[in-house]
Amino acid sequence: MSADPYIPEIDNEPFEIKNKYHKSKIYYLFDRKNNRIYVGSTTASFKKRMCDHLYDLRAWEGKRGNKIPRNYRSSFDILIQDEYEKGILENFKCSSKRELEHRETEWIMAFREKNIEVVNKNVPNINTKPVLPHHFFPLPSPS
Repeated sequence: MSADPYIPEIDNEPFEIKNKYHKSKIYYLFDRKNNRIYVGSTTASFKKRMCDHLYDLRAWEGKRGNKIPRNYRSSFDILIQDEYEKGILENFKCSSKRELEHRETEWIMAFREKNIEVVNKNVPNINTKPVLPHHFFPLPSPS
């Protein structure tokens, strides 16, 4: 029997329900030339999320034999530059979409406070107080 009565057992082994938000990430796409950034969040792998962004861009440009038209997304403002930086700002373990969106908004507000243009059109939790995350750091310097 499990030491924790709230964790069910399967074949006498503890079984925990996985929460996809435990592996959340806050990521960025940065156009250093124009000092603009897109901030996003995902529960998928960063590689998968980037593939989705690029697929949507190509479909919007009409470069995919896709019968479903794609609407313009603000991330395209960065992706069409071809010379952009990308990376993970933070691996953020949380429990819900609301928590993840709140953290994404904190990053957006942090960049705005640093006078970096944020291209995101839909900002979740727009009433979030602009608080810099405790471990805020500038983007990497150009190589």
